[in-house]
Amino acid sequence: MSSWISRFIDTLSDHDKSFNVTSPHGKQMTFVFKYKYVDSSWRAYIVTCPGYGSRSTNLGDTHRYYDNSRNLFYVCWTVRLTNLEQITEVSRMWATATARYIDIGERF
Repeated sequence: MSSWISRFIDTLSDHDKSFNVTSPHGKQMTFVFKYKYVDSSWRAYIVTCPGYGSRSTNLGDTHRYYDNSRNLFYVCWTVRLTNLEQITEVSRMWATATARYIDIGERF
């Protein structure tokens, strides 16, 4: 694919999404994602996430990858996500599970 077509597709593939999640103890947590289409799959880059406090921030424990070129974490998911509905659901599940992990230490 030519470079201008790749750049054009990359421009079209930015989508922001935020979720407000209530933790088990009633704390409101906001998560913001930027969806990018990368290597034939959607990724949910984590723009805003509550701090982990005393919880481990290990990438495996928090189900995140790190993209050095963008200097951002993104949600760990191993199945190719081919549409916005799928990445929206995955990031919503990740945000909910992360809120539980931060609040009560529940691993996922």
